[in-house]
Amino acid sequence: MPANPADPHADGARQGERGIALVVVLWTLVMLAMLTLGFSVSSRTEARVAANGAEQTRLRALLRGGVELAVLGLGTADDERGWHADGTAYPAEIDGGRVTVRIRDEAGRIDLNRADADTLQRLITAVMGSPEGAPRLATAILHQRGGEAAPTAARSAPAGQNGPRAAPPTKAIPPARTDPDDPAAGRPFQSREELRRVPGVTRAIADALMPHVTVLSPAAGINPFAADPMVLQALPGVTKAQAEAVVRARREKPPPTPERLAAMLPADDADLLRTAAGPIYAVTVDAVTSRGGRGRVEAVVWIAADSQAFYRILDWREAGFDRPRKGEDPA
Repeated sequence: MPANPADPHADGARQGERGIALVVVLWTLVMLAMLTLGFSVSSRTEARVAANGAEQTRLRALLRGGVELAVLGLGTADDERGWHADGTAYPAEIDGGRVTVRIRDEAGRIDLNRADADTLQRLITAVMGSPEGAPRLATAILHQRGGEAAPTAARSAPAGQNGPRAAPPTKAIPPARTDPDDPAAGRPFQSREELRRVPGVTRAIADALMPHVTVLSPAAGINPFAADPMVLQALPGVTKAQAEAVVRARREKPPPTPERLAAMLPADDADLLRTAAGPIYAVTVDAVTSRGGRGRVEAVVWIAADSQAFYRILDWREAGFDRPRKGEDPA
């Protein structure tokens, strides 16, 4: 039976139905708007992730290309186009991106696992600018690696520069007192970063020492063509002025002969010098993509002596990637 139009109850029922329908429609519109917004945000996020992934891929390609350039540059080190393993910055462009390559010969650093106490003390004094605390820190480093100096079989030079000659007997250093909770204590250093674990060596001191030390020295002796002034001052009797004079002489054209460079240092240090370069190098590459993304890698490579084109990566550490900076010229 149809509702009576004049019936007030029927009119109220129709208004209630229209109110419910309106609420349903409004909720449907809200849900559709939320779904649309969520899809839009998701699309933007996925696009941003994809763009960041592509940018990191470009950065890694640039960084690997910089290492390849270092290997090729070292292969022509005997002519004027060659790159030298003395920390010089070499800029280059690769596929629209830019890289800056720095190479250091590991034979131009002090080996933490070979150096004796005197060498470590001289290096710490040169780096810190004061001898205060140097004996204590040198002893702590020796204790951390679990002994005094390099094994006697490896000693071939008189004062402990990356492989010292047997010295007269001296008072033995007390047994290593190391942290039992530190798995790196009491054994040779596996990386320069382990300096931060040495008791008494603050992070600031460790960070100051790390550019001048290594755990990968290929043989006895310091390469004066690659050593920085701090490392040169770790040689017996070398003053700051002498070390800086050696570095200036290396930049001359043509470069000095090994004999001339050795003559600029104390005669007693002749047996501590090593003029052969390599075969282990530390390569630092800073890269900037065409979009302004930035990254850095610190790699250690071994290069075959008979073919500069063949190499092996011993260590690869990416120092992180930065997003493009707004308003900055990527070049």
